[in-house]
Amino acid sequence: MSQRVDLRSATEAHVPRLTQLYIELIEFKGPDELEAVWVNTSASTCAEVAKHDVESPDINLYVAEAGSEVVGFIKYTFEEKTWGKTCEIASLVVTEPWRSKGIGKKLMALVEQKARDAETKVASLHVLVGNEEGEGFYEGLDYIPYATHYIKPL
Repeated sequence: MSQRVDLRSATEAHVPRLTQLYIELIEFKGPDELEAVWVNTSASTCAEVAKHDVESPDINLYVAEAGSEVVGFIKYTFEEKTWGKTCEIASLVVTEPWRSKGIGKKLMALVEQKARDAETKVASLHVLVGNEEGEGFYEGLDYIPYATHYIKPL
């Protein structure tokens, strides 16, 4: 798998593969207390989200392609905060067989450059509790823990 990987804006043609990658993303469920949040997430919901993300002018979505295969993606938005514009990284997924090959770093570097070009003050993201691999990955890219994010299933 030392194949060349290209990054490009996601298109409607990518929706089926993005759907599969969203399913991979939700398979990491985090704490047992949140099981109810994920149980009802279906493939059709993932397909709707993928389609929405590709079509939305407010969402930036890039795929990583090895040949004709989409092996990962990154989704981000720009938001105005009281301290200035931020880049909110909503999702980064690299399919299991392609991890630890520099694809996640390449996707993050792309977004960080887009954020600099947009004159943002900071890039921000969330990591699920228990995702030590994710924490280590982001800390290796000089991200620092800043806040605790709480959610409540309703």
